[in-house]
Amino acid sequence: MIKQTFYGRNKDAATSFAAAINCRPQIMGDAIPKMLPILTPPGINPYIQVELHDKFGPCLDAADAAVTCSEPSEKIRAMVKNEAGDRKTLKLKLIQAKKEAHEKTVMVALGDEKWEDKEMSEMGGEAEC
Repeated sequence: MIKQTFYGRNKDAATSFAAAINCRPQIMGDAIPKMLPILTPPGINPYIQVELHDKFGPCLDAADAAVTCSEPSEKIRAMVKNEAGDRKTLKLKLIQAKKEAHEKTVMVALGDEKWEDKEMSEMGGEAEC
């Protein structure tokens, strides 16, 4: 059941329904910062931001480019550049490891004795012939 005489949380906020309607923007304006925290958007992925600016920024008008693909900060550019180098190094290591695993698999499948000798010497044992 709705209270017929409730015109706000403050007793002196409003004395009638019309006054409560007129006071409503002030009440809401005071309550919003307390009740609703302002959320900051997470933003765009830094890698995508750099790619958008570098690849698609030149294709747009200056006004559209400023909104769609704004200039990333130097900090973001440095982070993307450093991590790109790290990713490349990791990728090369993975490719090398896959090649070595493939070579071992082929040697075992073909029955290559050199692989068996190499494995035994790495394990510290003697190769049996």
